[in-house]
Amino acid sequence: MNATRKTIDWTEQGLVPDSVIRHGIRRMLKARLQSLPADIEAQARAKADFIADMRQQAIAPLPHKANEQHYELPAGFFTEVLGRHLKYSCCYWPEGVNDLDSDAPQEIRDVQGGNQLYGVRLGLGETTLDNRYLPSGGHIINSFYEQVTGDHAFGVLEGTYVRYFTLYEDVLERKTVLAAKVLGATILGSAPPFEKFYAGGTGHYGLRGFEYRGVSTRGLQTNVPEPRLKDPIGSDWIFLANAEITVPLVGENFAGLFFVDSGTIDTGDYRLSIGTGIQIMVPQIFGNIPMRFEIATPLLKDDLDETQVFSFSGAGMF
Repeated sequence: MNATRKTIDWTEQGLVPDSVIRHGIRRMLKARLQSLPADIEAQARAKADFIADMRQQAIAPLPHKANEQHYELPAGFFTEVLGRHLKYSCCYWPEGVNDLDSDAPQEIRDVQGGNQLYGVRLGLGETTLDNRYLPSGGHIINSFYEQVTGDHAFGVLEGTYVRYFTLYEDVLERKTVLAAKVLGATILGSAPPFEKFYAGGTGHYGLRGFEYRGVSTRGLQTNVPEPRLKDPIGSDWIFLANAEITVPLVGENFAGLFFVDSGTIDTGDYRLSIGTGIQIMVPQIFGNIPMRFEIATPLLKDDLDETQVFSFSGAGMF
């Protein structure tokens, strides 16, 4: 193992002081600035070449990956990392989206163009966790109803129950924790595909062992001689039941994970996956947010589901 790799490993384990990390960052920034051309004309040419290259690139080459990684992270992660610089942004395209595939299912074609929706949500909840990011006891109960109107009128009813148990505490006060989660939700009325339920990946509707939004009802192809079920169009209801055990391994910042995820939607068979992983804490960089690296394999799945072995998230258990 070379010196650079060893230094990175020590940093990720929280063994390197903040002052040393800051010094290293400053050195890297200084080296980058020194690599830039000093001549003004050369800088202008480099900038023009960069702009010309960017104009030839796609605006968003991998939007599905960006969405997957963003929505797997809890809001608390961005609060810890960005602090007072935290902000959010959005965009509005009044003309709608019209670049559909030629074989897009009818459910997608029905909502082609712009769609305006307005909703009001009412909910009840209770949280008794002993720790916001790494709980070892307590529960979360959440339920809500949302009424949506506009171009589509429908309701969303959802309930979630999460419970944490301490199974064992060693002499160093490190805890082995069991977490269990049950979620059920349904659409009341007729919702467009982009407002329905999709399971898979990690996050609120997480089902590890499957791709983000990879578990869904599929729509029938159009404009082809022999249509088949292909593109996801969302599901009218969803049920998930997950369980996970976290076991401390080395110090307080490194733990092992063992989990079982399961669930079903309004089409296909019941899904079930098992997996394992590691949880790493780097308090100097990410504060109280744990980093989780997981591998999973589906034991029960539908033929049309999209599977995924590896997943990463910046969040605690459920």
